[in-house]
Amino acid sequence: MSKVQNVQNNFEIDFFPKDWNIARLSDVADKKDRYSFTGGPFGSDLKSEHYTDTGVRIIQLQNIGDGEFLNNYAIYTSEKKADDLISCNIFPNEIIMAKMDPVARACLVPNLNNRYLMCSDGIRLNVDKERYNNHFILYFINSRYFRNKADLKGIGTTRKRIGLSTLRELTIVVPAKLEEQDKIAEILTTINNNIQKTSALIEKYKNIKTGMMADLFTRGVTHDGKLRPPYEQAPELYHETELGFIPKGWFIKSIGSLLITQPQYGANESAEDYNSHNPRYLRITDITDDGYLMNEEIKSLSWNKTNGYILEEDDIVIARTGNTVGKSYIYKKDDCPMAFAGYLIKFKFNKDVCNPLYIFYYLHSYLFYNWIDKTLKVGAKPNINAQEYSSFHIYLPELSEQLEIINIISSIDKKIETEQKYLEKLKQLKQGLMQDLLTGKVRVKQAEPSVA
Repeated sequence: MSKVQNVQNNFEIDFFPKDWNIARLSDVADKKDRYSFTGGPFGSDLKSEHYTDTGVRIIQLQNIGDGEFLNNYAIYTSEKKADDLISCNIFPNEIIMAKMDPVARACLVPNLNNRYLMCSDGIRLNVDKERYNNHFILYFINSRYFRNKADLKGIGTTRKRIGLSTLRELTIVVPAKLEEQDKIAEILTTINNNIQKTSALIEKYKNIKTGMMADLFTRGVTHDGKLRPPYEQAPELYHETELGFIPKGWFIKSIGSLLITQPQYGANESAEDYNSHNPRYLRITDITDDGYLMNEEIKSLSWNKTNGYILEEDDIVIARTGNTVGKSYIYKKDDCPMAFAGYLIKFKFNKDVCNPLYIFYYLHSYLFYNWIDKTLKVGAKPNINAQEYSSFHIYLPELSEQLEIINIISSIDKKIETEQKYLEKLKQLKQGLMQDLLTGKVRVKQAEPSVA
């Protein structure tokens, strides 16, 4: 194993195999291509007035994911404009990198069009495929070794950026033999494909759940557990209210009328480093849009600061400010001790008239999201206060039907949770393999993946 001097190369890999080489990123570009390593156009050369409904697609920063192309935003320019900016064209299966934070994140350009035009903050890298494996280079660029180094070289306080000239000089380590690069890339791509398939399956289940809740919270279920026919097919099963037709036997209740205590704002305390002897400090940034906990950056709060702020089983907290308004979480009996922070509001429900889990699911339906859009106060920070949340009205069946609805939604939730756990397992496996394979710590003969 050879040693890389950290000071000289500003690199985190201390040792790598003797038959591997150090290369500048510019060295891996195809020298036969004049524009194999180049940046996007100047802002003045590509303005909004140049956008068209069809033509050559412009790859924007929001399309450049961490190892994947995010195909959720598309703008175009004319063929002529793309020809005028020929040096900024990029093609399928080439690497595009981002200058803006997170700096140097990269993905492959998809094979959806014959060519694309980069935005001003994009960087094209056309790899010399006679010497380097395209996917190996992409994986290395997205590794923590390279990305940490790029981040250190980035400039700016509010949002970092990195220049083309700086990226050119950053170094990677790479097997001298193309066959070894190919094998490493093949292993990581196998894991990556499984990650993408699992992510797609999770999205499918989430879409099913969304459609299911839209029906369940407006139609409910019959005594045999089947979805009640819609009003148009069976009007005799519904009665008219101030909010429209709802199933007979259902009521319209405000959140406030279902509480056993007044809503409570969270602790106005600074988060502390995680300590297993103290309660977890639940913040709005810890809650996903789907109501799950994120465990990447767990914080704590000392016991002596938690008086009155410790959550109990079935308490629901809802975010009240910022871009997270409306996100909610229900505290479960198996959760660790948890105190809630100031941008959250706690609601404690009367279990004699409503099941808190029914309320929690309702808070993730389009009925609640539509209400938020109408109610939201737009100012320095969008916000909805406790009084406003208390005024939100829900369609409420009897407890027995609430439980039927909960069971149906929970069944799809369990599938989502199972796939999410598997997805996390795959991501951890990928990270471990990247750390071992991209440094030569484990040679490819020892590194066949197991993803079962």
